[in-house]
Amino acid sequence: MNSAASARSAIWRIAGSLIVALALTVVPLPDFLRAARPDWVALVVIYWSVFAPQRLPFWAIALVGLALDALYGTLLGLHALALVVMAFPALRLHLQLRVFSWAQLAAAAVLLVIVYEFVLFWSNGIAGLSTRGVDYWLPVVTSAVAWPFVLYILDAVIARDRP
Repeated sequence: MNSAASARSAIWRIAGSLIVALALTVVPLPDFLRAARPDWVALVVIYWSVFAPQRLPFWAIALVGLALDALYGTLLGLHALALVVMAFPALRLHLQLRVFSWAQLAAAAVLLVIVYEFVLFWSNGIAGLSTRGVDYWLPVVTSAVAWPFVLYILDAVIARDRP
């Protein structure tokens, strides 16, 4: 496979995984489980920021964040800001994060999700919107549980020949 075809294939894998993450984000859940939904998009952005940083520029992360804002009906740019702030350390430190053990990478992913949730919490507080703590911190726990599955699926199924 030539270089251009490989690049197109990588872009389609990244776009496909982000579309699946967006779809998982809006899957209807019962009321008692709604607050516990993992941050699927954030987890996928973390994965691609670490393992294919050259293929996921900031404008694409912001575009995914805007799509998330549209799906949730939140302030335009809220999730875009949170995703870009979260992805920045992952993009800057991707070489160090790649050599982390599985447990260290999981801890780093959880810290990045905490940054994502904090930016959402802080932005909503500034805008005067509801800031119930459980709505922001419970997804951190469920994202920590979901991270190994996301890592395994993206490694095994989508990124067999990582770009």
